[in-house]
Amino acid sequence: MGYYSNATGHLGAPYAPMYLYSQVNGGQDQGSSFFDTFRILTTQGIDTKSDYLPQGDFNWQLRPTLAQKANAAAHRALTPTLLYAGQGQGVNARQVISTALAAGQPVVLGIAVYDRFFMLNGSKSLFTNADAIGQLRGYHAVTAFGYNASGLIIENSRSEEHTSELQSHSFISYAVFCLKK
Repeated sequence: MGYYSNATGHLGAPYAPMYLYSQVNGGQDQGSSFFDTFRILTTQGIDTKSDYLPQGDFNWQLRPTLAQKANAAAHRALTPTLLYAGQGQGVNARQVISTALAAGQPVVLGIAVYDRFFMLNGSKSLFTNADAIGQLRGYHAVTAFGYNASGLIIENSRSEEHTSELQSHSFISYAVFCLKK
């Protein structure tokens, strides 16, 4: 949401993803769903990082205060549009994602994550089908904010290794999420 807030001139970024996660994880650090997260984002909003203290980026057990919820109300998202669901959507997935991005709409993808995903950095910034091997580490949401011939330009805010501007912006090959299985 921060990228699109900056692009539209909405003040408040950076935001506190833990504000959302702490309310949808059911009291356990077992992940969350898009639908639960977007429900909070569209009804309550999201708090800013500077306001979401002492929880910060890692305390998923401490839920937001009433004051933090009031601050979050200024940062609500619009109801999302589901572009497609499921793997193996082929050319359709590439087309609907590219069209949404070209129209300036945010795109959030749920992707399968393998060990090599966490190795993306300035010298290795393209994740391809060849990297989708080994142990499946789970699923993760990433924000796409552009595209080129190689694939989507994504931002991954989860990994601590992705701290610089260059490292946080990686590429994911269209084949990873578009190929028909």
